[in-house]
This record gives sequence, structure tokens and C-alpha cells, in this order.
Amino acid sequence: MSGNAFLHSMVRTMVGSLVEVGLNKKNPSWIKEVLAAQDRQAAGQNAPAKGLCLDQVIYSKDALKRII
Repeated sequence: MSGNAFLHSMVRTMVGSLVEVGLNKKNPSWIKEVLAAQDRQAAGQNAPAKGLCLDQVIYSKDALKRII
């Protein structure tokens, strides 16, 4: 999974929602509804942080120029 921004607990929210689908608590089409809602309240519970880790951060050269 990759992205261009970071939101607190975003990955945990996504994983928690996908687990609900995997456990047949929600229909796979529900994920599309959650994304369309653009509201975390529509998503499933956050997965525990246990086992989730940040693998790497890659910055473009342009991004570094804007910081400095």
C-alpha cells in the first residue's frame, strides 16, 4: 500500500474495515460506500496497532526542496 499523505490511524482504519469484510460481517461493496462517504465514522473499527509497521518513506526531490 502506498500514498502521498499520512493521516493518523488511516492504515488501522482501512485494515479494520477490510477485516470486517473478510469475516463476512460486511459485503465487499460496503468498502466503496465507506470511501465515497469520506467520513471515518462510516468505516469499521480501527485494527490494533500490534503487527502494523511503517516500512519506508520515500520523498521526491521536489518535496525536499519545498521543506528547505
